[in-house]
Amino acid sequence: SSGNGTPLPPIFDLSRVEVLEGPQGTLFGASSEGGTIRFITPAPDLGTYHVYGKLDGGRTDHANGDNYSAGIAVGGPLIPGLLGFRGSVYTSHNAGYINVEDPLTRETIGRGLNSTDVHEFHGALLWQATKDFSAQASFFFSNQSTPFWLSQYMESEPYEIDVPELGFDINLPPGKHTTSP
Repeated sequence: SSGNGTPLPPIFDLSRVEVLEGPQGTLFGASSEGGTIRFITPAPDLGTYHVYGKLDGGRTDHANGDNYSAGIAVGGPLIPGLLGFRGSVYTSHNAGYINVEDPLTRETIGRGLNSTDVHEFHGALLWQATKDFSAQASFFFSNQSTPFWLSQYMESEPYEIDVPELGFDINLPPGKHTTSP
């Protein structure tokens, strides 16, 4: 799930998107009564090698750094006609533009706290045992992180803040607190 609550995985190597009208509970579980959206990644190829790459960058006004993303996908036969693979790696960084100030001193205690980092890995193997039988195994890992914590943004490195009685976070009692990543 992404930081904004949207359950869309940050897939880099994507073949197509399927939108299936509901109910789809029999194939995809009870949460699919209204329908299902499937993200289909490219299958391993048993005969041809493929390479796909992406590199981009940018800048956001008043942000704490640059935005960038890089990814590469590689696939092809390990044993032509019998065993194939497909793998992809992707990373991105979106610089943050939200700063947090102490409500009493107006001192900035955190900069760019809505920055986001995404890391993704996808791997798949296809085994074509016979003309009529094949088996595919795949693995997908995705991690999205942002340094906010609970209902306020917190700096990713530890620092001490003094929360006043009518502070900016009702989840913390008044007093000194040390944040941690």
